[in-house]
Amino acid sequence: MLLYQANNSMESGHFHYDFYDNFYYIPHFHEYYEITIVLEGEVIVQTDVGEERMGSHEMAFILPNQIHAYRTPKSSKALVALFSTDLVNTFYNETKGKAPNRAVFICNAPVFQYVCNTILGEPTLYELKSCLYALCGAYARQVSFQTASHDDDLLVRKIMEYIAGHFTENISLKGMAKFLGYHPSYVSRCFNHYVKCNFRSFLNEYRIEYAKSILASTTMSISEVALECGFETIRSFNRAFKTATGQTPSALRNG
Repeated sequence: MLLYQANNSMESGHFHYDFYDNFYYIPHFHEYYEITIVLEGEVIVQTDVGEERMGSHEMAFILPNQIHAYRTPKSSKALVALFSTDLVNTFYNETKGKAPNRAVFICNAPVFQYVCNTILGEPTLYELKSCLYALCGAYARQVSFQTASHDDDLLVRKIMEYIAGHFTENISLKGMAKFLGYHPSYVSRCFNHYVKCNFRSFLNEYRIEYAKSILASTTMSISEVALECGFETIRSFNRAFKTATGQTPSALRNG
């Protein structure tokens, strides 16, 4: 689990999709386009423009390197497709360096059905490109673009990459800001604006996501997991874990 998803980057001609129940993912970014289609329920998508709600048959369009996150208020089933920029080269060249005013959009019923049938089938390269351009066209008709601010975007990505590389250590906002060469208050303000939570809360959330994967895939003790994830005491780990998940690490592992 990475804030910067290197496995979702740098491969040309790439397309894949997955289904998710009760879709949830912490803020992250990658170099692919991402389309999220809500099949049932409701999903909240968070980007630099704020939070937007998606109901059944609504979609979110995420641009390359755009920080985004998802959560499900009650229940949801979603289809998430990722694809490389070269599959929609014209759209990529026209929107590169620009920021949209929203992520959520809709397609009319025939286009929605066409998109789902194509994605879930075994499309040829030309059929896939036609489908993806149909999505790009629907999205472009419903949003406006403006020139993106690159300085703050770059700083937030540096912050997230720093967290990904040091979250198991005893790190702080002040220490990270010094390492990156910025004033702590500026780093805090920038991070809060783009990620919509403070540094400490996000760090704990990231550690908990990592802990959940360890609990599910290893037999390490709870104390060992806590230390492995960067918590200094089992008490602080249990408290943060229950705040984030509603249950203790032991209950999650035994459930």
